[in-house]
Amino acid sequence: MTNVLQLPNVSIRPELAQKGATTESNVMLILREVVAKLAVDKPLWRFIAYDRNYTGAVDHFVIMQDGEELGQLEHTYFRGNNCISVSNKRIKQARERSSSYRTKDASKAIATIKKMFNTRSVSERLADASEIAGQVMYQLTSNKQREYGHADRELASEAVKFARGEGYELFMRHLETNGKQAMVNKFETLKQERQALDEAKELYVNDKTATVLLGNGMYVVKRRAGTEIFDDNTLPEKLRGKIGMLKLVEDEHFITGIGCRATSDVFVLLLDEENEQ
Repeated sequence: MTNVLQLPNVSIRPELAQKGATTESNVMLILREVVAKLAVDKPLWRFIAYDRNYTGAVDHFVIMQDGEELGQLEHTYFRGNNCISVSNKRIKQARERSSSYRTKDASKAIATIKKMFNTRSVSERLADASEIAGQVMYQLTSNKQREYGHADRELASEAVKFARGEGYELFMRHLETNGKQAMVNKFETLKQERQALDEAKELYVNDKTATVLLGNGMYVVKRRAGTEIFDDNTLPEKLRGKIGMLKLVEDEHFITGIGCRATSDVFVLLLDEENEQ
């Protein structure tokens, strides 16, 4: 059998190559038939040799298409037997006791991979986008709370030192006359930003925002009332304006009154009351 590492759509992870893996390296027998069959049947898939066992034989592949990971294929021991382990998010969601499908039968492994390893559907991408958006919103809120807390403690420390003697009003004038007005300004700014993010997070938790997923010139918009798909010609003007503003900022950035850019193609929009439905 031809060494599967020499097939045109099979490659070696750079880190593994640095450790000495080459196209002449051995591949575990239990995986060879699976990779050889799929590499021919699925020429658009890329099979990346990801890891080796203690003997130097490749025992783990990551399968990709168009930059998206479809899943992983590796050798494992199960109930005392050498087995093929097939895993991805779909398989994990479908199984109750295990996050992977394990079998000694190469044909069963191939059938499972062909069935379960496909690029994500719009609904799956939207679910992932919603998860990412939620994580980013919570992280932004946490980070801002930490910044605000630090600024609050810093300001309180200065206030205690002076206010115990002559009072808070004198202390504020002290800050102005000693070039520390920027400290007060920073505190007030962070306070307003934290409040805006808290309110935005509350709207997100209560499903009063729109999550927007961009891709291939289309806008997939998830609101409480349901999911809609628009293109550049049909996208509502109010949504277009907010997306346009968020496109001007970097990922994981929030604009008060507008929303959050979670990633380059995932946005959370704060909705006007008329646009919540």
